[in-house]
Amino acid sequence: MMFTKTLGLVALLSVAVAAQNVTLQTTLLGGNGQKGAMFNVVNISAGGITVASFDQNFLNPGTSSMEIYTKTGSYVGSEAIAANWSLVGSASGLVHGGQGVAVPLPIAVNTSIPAGATQAFYVTVTNATATNVAYTNGNLVVPATTAGAVAFSDANIQFVCGVGKVYPFAGTFGGPTPGGFGRCWNGKINYFIGGIAPAPAWQVNGPAAYLDFDFLIATPTTGAVVTKCIGAPVNACANSFGAPADIALNTLPIVSSTAGGIALTNAHVVNLDLTGNFLFLINAFIPLGAASGTCPIFFNAFPGTISAQVVVLDPTSPINISLSQASQATGAPSSTLTILNADDAMYLVNLTASPLCNATGLNYYGTTYTTMVVSTNGIVFPGVAGTNDWVPTIATAISYPGLFGVWSDWQSDVGTGSIVVSNNIMFGGVDIDYTNIPYWGTATTSTFRVALDTVGPRLESLSTLGTDPVTPTMLVMSRGGGLATNAGATAFSLGGSGTTAANTDMLYAIGTGTPTLAGGANDLWFTFNGTGGVDWAGF
Repeated sequence: MMFTKTLGLVALLSVAVAAQNVTLQTTLLGGNGQKGAMFNVVNISAGGITVASFDQNFLNPGTSSMEIYTKTGSYVGSEAIAANWSLVGSASGLVHGGQGVAVPLPIAVNTSIPAGATQAFYVTVTNATATNVAYTNGNLVVPATTAGAVAFSDANIQFVCGVGKVYPFAGTFGGPTPGGFGRCWNGKINYFIGGIAPAPAWQVNGPAAYLDFDFLIATPTTGAVVTKCIGAPVNACANSFGAPADIALNTLPIVSSTAGGIALTNAHVVNLDLTGNFLFLINAFIPLGAASGTCPIFFNAFPGTISAQVVVLDPTSPINISLSQASQATGAPSSTLTILNADDAMYLVNLTASPLCNATGLNYYGTTYTTMVVSTNGIVFPGVAGTNDWVPTIATAISYPGLFGVWSDWQSDVGTGSIVVSNNIMFGGVDIDYTNIPYWGTATTSTFRVALDTVGPRLESLSTLGTDPVTPTMLVMSRGGGLATNAGATAFSLGGSGTTAANTDMLYAIGTGTPTLAGGANDLWFTFNGTGGVDWAGF
């Protein structure tokens, strides 16, 4: 049955009085990091405020387990005293990108700070992975900030730079030497002032109502939005645990409680956009669940958006209903992916997912990969592992995971440079275009392309490369992983060609005279041949 926006869910709504939500962002500049960071938040307003949650800028992409601690007063003097801190909460399995993006942490902080008071926080990763919590040395913050100084503020709170920490309460970086530069935690402080605690931005699944698209679960600060390649299957699951329920659908994006959603008196949030022309309730209040075939349901993503939320008749609720999270699936055509510019950074790229939508993945030395790691230092690693090393050597090209590219100490975070990944329709692969990228510490910029096609890699526009006076540059294709062997440098040339003597031989040229490394060739094409080796040609 169909309800217009004046019926159905709208008749069930009762809007609660909410507090004012505010966010203070520190910086997302990154550049340094440790397992965790300590900092102070000072309430400079005339009334109380409550820190609701944090968004974290991570140094590297990956999956992290998180903990947040707090204490009354400053962190100073308590850097290594665990007993002075209280655990606010923890979360595991948080998938995140690298520097430049503040990722909401699914931990409810809900820590009140009275007027004029100082509260310390310690945000840390706990798993044994690469250092992940990003911070910026105080001398790189404008204006330069010493340890204990206010770096960022608004009308209500001040953020005071602190220290980096080895988990859990071990080594300390950035203080407390007087005049020493602090470590300025990277992220966002989400807090509220006045009224009662605000409704969460996003409804979450509960014991009475459940929904997901592709297993993506909403948090109070993060909506569940899946972007799929057009025609790709979406796995939907809905459950009302035996109670009468319906599924509300529309074709508009979901909205948070602060951007058009509606908060209910039972602390639930309608995250469907009810301003649209149509709202469908399709289940006639029949119980949802695996027994009735509603989990899973597969449908193919189409151009556009479909959004859904389950409403359950719940006699235990003050308003007799409970809601699931809202889930959104948007079908998108293939498009480009812009890599965030950051020095010595790596980014995990999913080839088969949106926005690239390369349906089959790509071959590298006989293995089909659906992901690759793109380094801002000009190299690409098929798979999920890589390195942000900026000094190429023959030994590391052999030992690191398989790689190819124009490896040098590129500094993509200055000037107007960009790194863009796109599908190459002609060759059936992907191109990574490095445009106007300078060598570190110089004004010399270069533009080149690193590509992987169905037959092998390509390095292009090599004749336009500048020369790094300090760090060598390496044109390289390596099997890596300790499987590659060094048969000597390759004599690349314009019009030249060759093949590897052994299937494991690495193809490379390394030196500081970058324009001469390719022997006058503008493009180098590498092709996997039928014997397991690699042929090359210079154009």
